[in-house]
Amino acid sequence: VWLESNNYVTTGKIDFTSKLNAIMELSTGLQANYYDLYDYSAYIENWLTTYASLWEAYPHSGSAYAEVSSRFTGGLVLNTGLRFDYFEPNAFILSPDNFEFLSASAKYQVSPRIGMTNPISDRDVFFCTYGHYFQMPNMNQMYFGTDYNANEAAAIVGNPDLDAQRTVSYEAGLRHRFTNNISLAVSGFYKDIT
Repeated sequence: VWLESNNYVTTGKIDFTSKLNAIMELSTGLQANYYDLYDYSAYIENWLTTYASLWEAYPHSGSAYAEVSSRFTGGLVLNTGLRFDYFEPNAFILSPDNFEFLSASAKYQVSPRIGMTNPISDRDVFFCTYGHYFQMPNMNQMYFGTDYNANEAAAIVGNPDLDAQRTVSYEAGLRHRFTNNISLAVSGFYKDIT
């Protein structure tokens, strides 16, 4: 086994928070990432089987969000937000049908999110959340073997056109404070992951 790998990520981020009124606070932000990825690996399974991969990739991604946090009398807190995620693989895939190179498509998602906490008593708090989430696969799964080395008996090739993992999540629970130092939270959650 032999591996040479260099990965550089350049990130720019800006956040802004402002009190809209006595109840509501607005938070917004932007983030951009540029990746410079290089991987050269070789694996010799036996004298007949050798796997080698040499790839470079320069994907980029970005996100923007806006969230309003509302604090009402009685302790009720309501958070509502919206997030936009974008990923550009900046790569080509080899079509298995006609062996021509096609551009991998950009992936994006608009994700609504909402959360609430509400005190039931001086020691008990009910909480619940709902949200959509977006996560790209591991870069190695996307770019490994994309030099399309045809000299191997069995080539392992990643897919730069893999879709994001998309999750819809629900959670509800109750938190009870026994003393100032001891509390217990019980929650149930459901995640639908595609």
